Order: sequence, then structure tokens, then C-alpha cells
Amino acid sequence: MTHSLIFGASGFLGQSVVKELLKKDIKVTAVTRAVDPDNTERFNSQVNWVEADLYNSKEWQHLLEDVDVVIDLVGIYAEDPEKGITFDRVIYQSAKAIADEVAKSDVSRFIYVSVDLSNENNPKDYLKAKRESENYLTQQSFETTIFRPGLMYGPLKPSTVKLAEKILKKLDKNSPSWSSRPLSVETVAKAIALVVSEGSKHSIYEIDIIDGMIKDK
Repeated sequence: MTHSLIFGASGFLGQSVVKELLKKDIKVTAVTRAVDPDNTERFNSQVNWVEADLYNSKEWQHLLEDVDVVIDLVGIYAEDPEKGITFDRVIYQSAKAIADEVAKSDVSRFIYVSVDLSNENNPKDYLKAKRESENYLTQQSFETTIFRPGLMYGPLKPSTVKLAEKILKKLDKNSPSWSSRPLSVETVAKAIALVVSEGSKHSIYEIDIIDGMIKDK
């Protein structure tokens, strides 16, 4: 049985990824700062949840001994510098912290969820942190697979559904902008689960590839 270790499993995308991995009988261990066992929607009971500080690798590095693939879903879209929540720390520094430990282990596969880097509507520092994360990961000895979705929408965040509907209504499928279209969070999660179970056919999965691999199934 394939064993995955996820960082960011309780987030918007993470919850969907967990569901899709479990459907494929993939074992899931997830590192999180705090677990709320009463919130079963966010903290799936079929997951081995481990409370640990991502930035203190001594608390979780032992988990890598029995893992086939690491999945980094950690991210934010808004900063709060007064609380130390910046794009650099939450996106780049976290990816680096995870990668440094994976590089010392026998884990050979790393999946990283980045963003559509061509969409300049995203905050400049957000894109910078994602680019730096990608660059750091691809310099490592392990195999890195990068997903670059744009806006993801789903029922757990009703506002994203309304926004995606508005954007998709205006988009022409023949225009260059179509390649930056919103995708359902379920589509992205299914694509990630497919790569975990079947292996990577690409090093980078852009929006068209992500969407196509699910529609082809």
C-alpha cells in the first residue's frame, strides 16, 4: 500500500486530496499544528493525524521512515505580518523545511502544489514565494512533481463557487485566458491522487493538463 505524508491536509484543497487518496486505498498520514477530533469534515478519522510544528522537523522527521511520497499543500493567500504570517514564511520557508528533511530520507517523491504563475492578478510576493519554492524543490535529489492550478472552487468555500461562475461566464474557450481558468477543487484533488497512485507523466501540471487528465478518465 502506498503511504503518503501530507502537510496542509486540513485546508481547502487538503480535505479534498485526503478524500481522493483514501478512495484509492492510499494510506494517509498528516502533520498539523492541532487536531480537532470533533471536526470530522476537516479532520478525517481515517487519517493518521500527527500534531507537530512544521518548522521544528525534530517533531515529525521520524514519519519519513515509512513514507513513499510527501505532499506539500501548505499555503495562504493573505498575509498578516504582525502575527508573522507572510508569504515567504508560510509558503517558501515551509517548503524548504519539508524539502530539507525529505532530502535526508529515503523518500523519492515530492508533490508540490504551486499556482498558475502566468496569472499576474495574484499578489507579487505570493508569486515570488511560489517561484522560489519551485526552484528550491527542483534542485533536490528527489523527484518533484509540481501542480499549478489557478483559482480553485468548491462547496466548502461558497464564495469561490460564485467567483468562478462569474469568471467562467466571461471566458472564451479559444482565448489565451482559458488556460488560466478556475478549476474545481475536486478536479485538482483527483489529479493529485492519480499522480500519487500511478506516477508522474509530467514534472509540471498546468491547468490544461490537470483538467484534461480528469476528463479523460
